[in-house]
Amino acid sequence: MMSIRLSTPFRRCLTGMILSCGALLGLAGVTGCAPKAVVPVEPQMTSPDKIVAMRESLQKSKPGSLVGQVVATFELYAAVTEIPVKEVKIGETITFVDADGNPVNNGSIARIVDDTLHVKFDPTGKRPVQKGDLAIWLKE
Repeated sequence: MMSIRLSTPFRRCLTGMILSCGALLGLAGVTGCAPKAVVPVEPQMTSPDKIVAMRESLQKSKPGSLVGQVVATFELYAAVTEIPVKEVKIGETITFVDADGNPVNNGSIARIVDDTLHVKFDPTGKRPVQKGDLAIWLKE
């Protein structure tokens, strides 16, 4: 068997390169590869112009129907304002749509507190209801 002998300067250079690579990999593991914190994005409220347009469109197709806005959510409940509470009753169905009018979920009025509807929405809907969604009550 043949033995290879490396010179001292070459061994020092090789050792230095190995240590440098290890230090760089260790530094990368500590700083660059750490998962970045995800900042939750607060959903935007639907603009007043879109709400007015949705109300006008709904009145043409289904007169007497009402459009409100989700101002808060908690677990499976959404707080809806801008729907006159005297017009609706507990147990009636509300359809939730996004700002573009696409249906995202359904729910039923669980409670009426002052001028706010507390609506329990379906956990199996397209997506959970979020602040800024519109709530539609269709007059039968």
